[in-house]
Amino acid sequence: MIAFASGAFGALAMPPFNFPVALVATMVAAVWLIDSSSTAHDEQPGRFRALHYVIGAFRDGWWIGFGYFLAGLWWLGSAFLVEPDKFAWAMPLAIIGMPAMLAIFIGIGFSFARILWSQGAGRIFALAAGLGASEWIRGEVFT
Repeated sequence: MIAFASGAFGALAMPPFNFPVALVATMVAAVWLIDSSSTAHDEQPGRFRALHYVIGAFRDGWWIGFGYFLAGLWWLGSAFLVEPDKFAWAMPLAIIGMPAMLAIFIGIGFSFARILWSQGAGRIFALAAGLGASEWIRGEVFT
């Protein structure tokens, strides 16, 4: 719920609200969540521990991305109400399905960041690299 709520809060950085501090708070929560993904699976055997770290980071990234896109793309539903007798059935696909699909890319970015993760300030650059790479992949896939 923390990841979902922080992602939804981050959507306030976009128009019409234009509150960029919201995205800063979301990225702080992202760093904390990736940090906690490394302690959540310490009981796992050694060779599977790294995989659990990456999966935990993907899960947290997906929830942040889902909250972000769900709160930011809610307006897509209004297009299905122009002729509701024909298109209202597809509204859940746009309002819930599209954010869920787009959140996969944020999860991939978090996983990549977790692979590059280190202690100290380097983890911020790892998160920037992971999210930058996932946004590049998303741009390539959808264009």
